[in-house]
Amino acid sequence: MDDASRTQAATWATRIVARYAQSAEPGLLSTEEEDLHTTLAAALRMVMSARPEREWVKTLNSALDRWESDNRHSGPRVYNFDLNNKRVSMRWPDA
Repeated sequence: MDDASRTQAATWATRIVARYAQSAEPGLLSTEEEDLHTTLAAALRMVMSARPEREWVKTLNSALDRWESDNRHSGPRVYNFDLNNKRVSMRWPDA
């Protein structure tokens, strides 16, 4: 993976962590935000260049599931990417 792809994965991970942290229960410590960022950026690097966008969502939500299981948090899931406007939509999973 080239530097541009790593940067793109890190940028998307930053956006996702910011949205997640707004709603997470309980709230995240800064060290937890950093750990989650590392986790999500790594997951994105694995799929960004080789998989369609819908696979990004599945991969990220699986990474969030694992991270929450290890860290005892709950929060929203990635719902959609708006690549043109560089936004990510998130929502709480259906109960």
